[in-house]
This record gives sequence, C-alpha cells and structure tokens, in this order.
Amino acid sequence: MGGHGGLNILPQKSWHVWNRANRERVARDEAEAAQQAADEEFNAAAERAGLNLMKLRARVTGEAGPSTTDRHVATAGAGHVNFFADAEAAELLAQRDAAAKRKEAQEISRIMPDLDLSKSAREPKPWYAMPPRERAGDDAAPAGSGVVDAAVLWLPAPAIIPEGLQLLPMPVRLRL
Repeated sequence: MGGHGGLNILPQKSWHVWNRANRERVARDEAEAAQQAADEEFNAAAERAGLNLMKLRARVTGEAGPSTTDRHVATAGAGHVNFFADAEAAELLAQRDAAAKRKEAQEISRIMPDLDLSKSAREPKPWYAMPPRERAGDDAAPAGSGVVDAAVLWLPAPAIIPEGLQLLPMPVRLRL
C-alpha cells in the first residue's frame, strides 16, 4: 500500500498541483506576468521621462508648459496632489443635480398635490395603514385594554354541530 495507508492515485489526476504539466503551466504564467510587469514599468518610466523633458524644454523657452494640475506629474514643491479630483468633481455635480431635482419635485408637489402618484389626497388610507381604532369603528375596544378581535369562526349548520360544543357569540374577543 505504499506505507501511507491508502491508494496513491493523485499523480493520475489532471488537477494535481505537482503534475509536471501543471508545474510547467504555473512557471509559464509567472514568467508572462513578470514580463508584463516589466513592460508596464518601462512604459511608465518612459512617460515620466517624456513629461520631464517637456517641462525642461518649456522652462528653457519660457513657455507655460504642462499644467500643474496634471495628476501624473508630482514635483517636489507642488504640495498636495489630489488623485481623485475628477471623481470628487463628478460626485459634487451629481449631488447638485439630485438637490435640484428634489427641489423641483417639492415645488411641483406643493403646486399640484394630486400629481404625486404615490399618495392620493382623495382616496382613504388602506385598512392595513390605519390604526386599529380607526379600522374597527365604534365598537372597538379602548386603547391599551389588550382586547383584540379574533378572526370570524365559520361553523357548519347547527344540526351538524356535536352536542357538547357551545357556540361563542360573534364577534369573538380575546384578551391578550
């Protein structure tokens, strides 16, 4: 049994991590990832060098050169660099738009209250939105008494009801 108490079938599995094919695939993928990282680093360094060259040429000729608000340029004396300036500006613009829409909706609902389709001024509230006292009418129990109307009990005709069973008066009230 190989000394480990079971069958050694893992080398036959395609998903086994120590298969030669899987080890070669991992090595190939790692090499590709390293090459891509090196290419990205080279491109970033070339971009930085190009920007620095443009700044130096602009300084020599006396032109304004690239703007100091460029997010990709970080100089020693520039101070705080905000990498999220455009995201913050977009969020601020969205907040202003939302506030304007809310204000416009409030003005419209003030001028024309029936235009709001979520609530109607002419229709009464549904039964489930009313407090129990308004729902039950005049025969409701006083608030805080703990008396609740039970569901209506529908029984068959009195001829079918067994002898020992007593009928309760309607409506049935339960004390909780």
